[in-house]
Amino acid sequence: IDFLAITDHDVVVRDSLVRWKKYGIQSCESVEISTINTQHDKSLHMTLYAKSVSRDIDIVLNNTLVSKALLIQKQIEYLNQKWFSIDLEKFYAFACVWWRKKSALNKFDIARFIFSDSKQLLVVKQIEWDIDIITFYNRYFKTSGDKFGEFWIKIPDYEPAIEECKIFKEKSKGILSLPHSNFTFKGGIEEFEQQLPHYIETGWINALEINCKATQEWVDTIIKAKNKYGLYLTFWSDCHKTGNSDEKHGELWEKNPNLSWGFIAKSFSEYKHLLI
Repeated sequence: IDFLAITDHDVVVRDSLVRWKKYGIQSCESVEISTINTQHDKSLHMTLYAKSVSRDIDIVLNNTLVSKALLIQKQIEYLNQKWFSIDLEKFYAFACVWWRKKSALNKFDIARFIFSDSKQLLVVKQIEWDIDIITFYNRYFKTSGDKFGEFWIKIPDYEPAIEECKIFKEKSKGILSLPHSNFTFKGGIEEFEQQLPHYIETGWINALEINCKATQEWVDTIIKAKNKYGLYLTFWSDCHKTGNSDEKHGELWEKNPNLSWGFIAKSFSEYKHLLI
């Protein structure tokens, strides 16, 4: 490894340069920004890399973190009005076992807790006897689910708009990448190709990421878009933790099998001067 940048959700990582230097690895400042595309009503992430990420972003990111924690509390309060009896502190303790921070908790963490607690699971069985956690989550907790709204409330957006990401990118003079398109765009490649111009115009992204789990078809599509719009390519795993079973995330060092080391090195050389 010659270069390594680790992005955390809504927290700028600013110590990587010093942290990896002793191993002979170069780095830069980086962050994975929670944001919202208001035109398509889509919450997503943007990864920002720069020699120095603008400090103006810190206030916005802190508001997002505070809002995330508050929304989970409000959601649990709502569930407790609907026959559940979830103890907030017990839920937090459970989340810590999974190495989850309060500011990073989401709907699936609540579903995981419900299915781990016999008292909460009894409520679920009264609603629908033969149901597993994935089906329950998809039907009752996801906005696209046929039972959404019975136990989950849709809360006003709290992420900054992608237009703000453009401002941060300009001030930081770095790389703003649209990551893991193979999972972000639920409608697949067709949706990606239709919506990409909007992200370039409003968010002013200048890079696309090739996730380690992207298929050959997705790799070819992203490279084609890169050439068409004059963008850069970023890479890697979107690692959340070791041993992911959902196949959406990889090990920290996992390379996409459809890419060569030479292609990755050549792609990085195109914008290396902006980061080092």
